[in-house]
Amino acid sequence: SHHGHPLSHISIAVSIHVIGMFGFSLPLGRLADRLGRRAVLMAGLVLAGGGSVLVPVTSSYWTITAGIFLVGVGGSCVNVAATALIADTTLPAERGRAIGANDSISSAGAILLPLAAGPMVELLGLTSLGILGAGLMVIPMVLLVRLREPRPGVYEERVVLA
Repeated sequence: SHHGHPLSHISIAVSIHVIGMFGFSLPLGRLADRLGRRAVLMAGLVLAGGGSVLVPVTSSYWTITAGIFLVGVGGSCVNVAATALIADTTLPAERGRAIGANDSISSAGAILLPLAAGPMVELLGLTSLGILGAGLMVIPMVLLVRLREPRPGVYEERVVLA
């Protein structure tokens, strides 16, 4: 709204973001089965980080909308592939708790980050939100670099020498 876009356009942009979040879950699951969880997780982090950076660089409605759509698709990639990775690496008796813990942490972030974003943008500007969004992708990206998945759903154990 600070860029002069009407509320109806903002609602459409948010709807496009939500389509990105949920509309591609089935094809992304197939992609995770075909290419591997690591590849889809990496793509998701790149898309979400790129979308986060894209939003504050312009006041163009379609650029901002594309950015939040990419954030949504990136989040969907991460959610689908992370759930599959957890299912791949846990015993059946542990799986429900592990996926539930992952979903709880993810949902807590989905609640807390937007609550913090409003005051942060007010104090530091919209660019700070883009930096935070891209920055949040760094730690998972570092962890993913270490993940070895020679075939989809099959992982190599790494031996750590102390």
